[in-house]
Amino acid sequence: MSYDEKYFAKSANKKAMIVWVTLCIVLSGAYLIEIIKGLRTVPYYMLLLLAIWVPFLIGAILLKIKGWDFEYYKDVIVFGYGCSYTFLLLTTTSQLAFVYTLPLAGMLILYKNRNLMIRSGIANMVVLGIYIGLNIHKGFNAPEQITVYEIQAACIVLCFTGYVLSINHLEKSEGAMLKAAEDNLNRVTKMVGNVKEAGKAVTEGIGVVRGLSEENKRGAEEMAGSMHELAQKNSDLYQDTMSSMTMTENIHAQTQNMSALNEEMAELIRATEEHANISSSELAEVLESTDKMGQLSGEAEKLLKEFQNEFQKVKE
Repeated sequence: MSYDEKYFAKSANKKAMIVWVTLCIVLSGAYLIEIIKGLRTVPYYMLLLLAIWVPFLIGAILLKIKGWDFEYYKDVIVFGYGCSYTFLLLTTTSQLAFVYTLPLAGMLILYKNRNLMIRSGIANMVVLGIYIGLNIHKGFNAPEQITVYEIQAACIVLCFTGYVLSINHLEKSEGAMLKAAEDNLNRVTKMVGNVKEAGKAVTEGIGVVRGLSEENKRGAEEMAGSMHELAQKNSDLYQDTMSSMTMTENIHAQTQNMSALNEEMAELIRATEEHANISSSELAEVLESTDKMGQLSGEAEKLLKEFQNEFQKVKE
């Protein structure tokens, strides 16, 4: 429940009013019984009712006009009930009449106003002092009566001292509670600030991670492109190597052809040496073989140059 000053002011005024009206009813009933017993006169009783109810009705009218949260209703209680209490105390010989102030004075703790309680205690002691002084003046000054007066004064002092100490305790406990609540609020505020900073750091970290992810993605794409290019170059290298192998096989075949032609030429030369008289057709055949061998040598030389070029490309 949130703190609402007007709500608690209304609540305190209502509770104090209930106690006040209860005391007024009790006193009216008690003195009515005395009227019935013949201990009091009707005029006295009428004055008593005026002293009791007029202040109460004035307070009720002010609450009606000013509202239930009327700030000075507590002062109206102290003054109004103080007047009726004074009338009662100064017109009675009862030794217990002084206690009529205590229930309502105890209710004043609701307002947690130490100065108000001190003023009420002082006023109560003044009224009690007048009451004791009048009784002593009337001759009620026996030792046992003096003892009663002392007990009455001690009760009033102790009660109001207790009321003031209670208010002090309530103020200190509420102050400590508010301080603790303020400290907790400060800690929560600091914690929220830390969480906010941490969230900001996390957000920045996410941004960095996102940037790294994008860089990694680009790097992966570049690597994939490089791998594709490397695969293409490996394919070209493979084609060049296969071409070189094919050329090597061609050279090998041409070499075998040359070897066969050399053997054939050597055979023809041996035959020529053995036969001095060679026919023109055989000579032409020898010349043709020589030409073929020259062509094959040229082709072999050309293939060797191409092979060197291809091999250089493979090395690169």
